[in-house]
Parts: sequence; structure tokens; C-alpha cells
Amino acid sequence: MTEEELAKILSAPFEEGCAERWADRLLERDRIGAAMNLALGSKGVVPFRAAYALERAFERSPERLAPYYERFANDFSAAIHPSVWRHYGKIMAILLKSRALTPTDEQAVRIAETAVERLIDESVPVGARVWSLDILHELRGRVRWIDQELPAIIDDLKTAPTPAMVSRLRRFRFIRN
Repeated sequence: MTEEELAKILSAPFEEGCAERWADRLLERDRIGAAMNLALGSKGVVPFRAAYALERAFERSPERLAPYYERFANDFSAAIHPSVWRHYGKIMAILLKSRALTPTDEQAVRIAETAVERLIDESVPVGARVWSLDILHELRGRVRWIDQELPAIIDDLKTAPTPAMVSRLRRFRFIRN
């Protein structure tokens, strides 16, 4: 299956179970790299759906995506479609938490900078923002300035937070009940 054929599949009308079928195709036909290429697009549903399929494939078989972790660390900041950010944020947070990915110092700083940008921008979808908080939590101690900057960011997040953000802030004990 070519990248163009994958894009055509991803742009078809959405039906129940699509994401699972997309993930199956990525894994069966080893099209993870093609999906990553498509996720870096800027317009339409294809980048979002490619990222969604990658997330589902990652959940099913993280070891199959392992050869792409280094590329993923670099692509994380390159993704420009706001709907991709949530899926890439979730994958990145899981990779960091599980220690499956140990980014270089330069990558860690770039990932942290991207996470901060997405976290503080209120126009960014809340799903991407909460995963950005998880990423910063995982990179604390690794990227020195996070511990210095995070308290001020958290204070801003406490002002009229969404329910999802309240949940995340509680998880990390940045707020109490």
C-alpha cells in the first residue's frame, strides 16, 4: 500500500471501528512510516486520522512502533495539525513514562518547549493540553527549567480550568479536591 493509498483510506467517510481497522492495516502492512508522514500534514482529516491510527497501533503493539521512536521524538515538535497533537501527546507521555523512549538532551528540551507552547495556548484543544502537562511532568528533572517554570504555568491553568484539566492537575497533586 502506497502513502497515497493510505491517505485515500484515511479520508473515506468515518464509520464505527475505523480507527481499529486503520491500525490493523498499519501493522499488517508495516505502513507506520507512511502514517507518520501523513500525520505531519497541515490540512484536512488525513493528518488527524493518521495520528489516530498510529495511537491505536501503538496501544495494540508498542514494540512494532519501537523502530520509529527516535523519529517520533523528532516529529513530535514538527506536527502542525492541532488534532494530531492530542494523539502524539498521548504516545509521547506513555513513551516517556514507560522509559521506552529516552530522548537526547536536545530532543528533551525541544519536546518540553513544544509541550509548554501547547499547554499555555488556550486555543489548543484540551486533549493536547492535558497530555502536554503529562509530558512536562515526565521531563521534570531532565530539563532543568521545567521545575522553575511549571509552578507559574500551573497557577495560570488553575484559572477557570476545564474538567479534563482539573482531573490532570489533581492527578499530579497540583490541586487538591
